[in-house]
Amino acid sequence: MLQRHLRGSSRKYRSNGGDDEQIPAFCTRIFHPRLPKSVAGSYGETDLMRLIPGGRYLVTANGSARISVWDLGYSPVAIINPYPLTSVVLPFLASHLLIEPTKNQEGFRIVTLYPIANNLVDVLVYEIYPAAANPSFKQVAHRRINSVEIQAVALHLDRFAYYCDFLLTIWDFVEDTSATVHLYQPLTNITVSPTTVIGRHENGIIVVDIPPLHPRGTPAADAVVEPITPPPNDQPRPRRLWGSIRATHHPGRLAHLPPTPPSSSTSLGS
Repeated sequence: MLQRHLRGSSRKYRSNGGDDEQIPAFCTRIFHPRLPKSVAGSYGETDLMRLIPGGRYLVTANGSARISVWDLGYSPVAIINPYPLTSVVLPFLASHLLIEPTKNQEGFRIVTLYPIANNLVDVLVYEIYPAAANPSFKQVAHRRINSVEIQAVALHLDRFAYYCDFLLTIWDFVEDTSATVHLYQPLTNITVSPTTVIGRHENGIIVVDIPPLHPRGTPAADAVVEPITPPPNDQPRPRRLWGSIRATHHPGRLAHLPPTPPSSSTSLGS
């Protein structure tokens, strides 16, 4: 496995290179990942990898369903520690690997998906603090999805969004609340923010306002929300963005949601 270090102005490389040219690296280091010393055998091949923002830590998933966190360091000349900081073994091979720093910027979250039997997909959310004395995978959330195939996924802060079978679901895995919206375009990828989901389809992009999220398992969370606008037989007027890309905006006005019962709250002093 190679690690390439970049430096210099990105504008410089954009002005001097074409779209098909790679950004040159000023240093290349060879990284030979190994299993933890307590585990026999070899690491095998890497199937998925994600670099944590900042460039020091790397997350990988290999062919043995093992997810590992590595400390690459910052020096372009120092030898990389071949042993992982921490690892966890999943029941099945991971199909997706998403990374998001924690709000305090001291750790990061890993969201991984893996298919299991009977058209079910498990979603696991881990939290890791690599600078701790003994870093470890702490599971903070789990969700099981009934779907043949997940077409697109996205992660931002506490929200994980996934799209399959014309249904877009947004899940706040900290509050364990969610909502599902029915869309009429087959999306190829999505991006989620605290208020909207941006999806790309063959004719452009679509912006969907996130509806109110409800506790998972309640009728409101299980309901599939139909946007009032645009109706299925109407084609909204697209807006042209960035040249040839067209975007349509779906307001977050919703219909046929069951009423939400009032929540009872108690103060700390009661």
